[in-house]
Amino acid sequence: MIVLSFFLVVCVLMGAAVLLWDRAHLGSPASLDQYEWFLDRSSRFAHLPRITARDDFDFLRALPNAGRLLKRMKKERRVILRMVLKDLRQEFRALLAVGVMLSALPTARESSFGVKLMMRMVEFNLRYYWLYSKTLVPVQVAGGQLQWLADRLSETRNITRDLLASLNPTDMDLLRDRLLEP
Repeated sequence: MIVLSFFLVVCVLMGAAVLLWDRAHLGSPASLDQYEWFLDRSSRFAHLPRITARDDFDFLRALPNAGRLLKRMKKERRVILRMVLKDLRQEFRALLAVGVMLSALPTARESSFGVKLMMRMVEFNLRYYWLYSKTLVPVQVAGGQLQWLADRLSETRNITRDLLASLNPTDMDLLRDRLLEP
């Protein structure tokens, strides 16, 4: 009897929490503008030139007995660079997923969007793996190469947005049907 009462109280409290969540519209889908704001992460990559900057190394070289610190800094920068590269790749993959979904629409097929997207994928992945392999050994990675990946990511985001803006009502209906079909 005590277990049943406890179970009933827990169920009522959980139901009240769900009703409160729904009433406050916390579970409602975000608007397109909110998604756009969330997905526009270009400002997140403003630090890329700093990761590969040589100034810190030059400063440490000028200090006496800074050999261990210099070696540690190089190692930790490579670790940070790997994390940044993985983050760029994850975001690029998310854009590819959206792009692949859109590439089946008639408007996208007319402009060969899928082919262009796949070419960008090959180009991005080749540069990604090349840079990532360079972080596994103590070799200096140029900041321009890292910035190139961030620029390709930004360009891919922009062409995907442009395609979304150019979709006609028929394309939108097809997209909605594909998204809602099981």
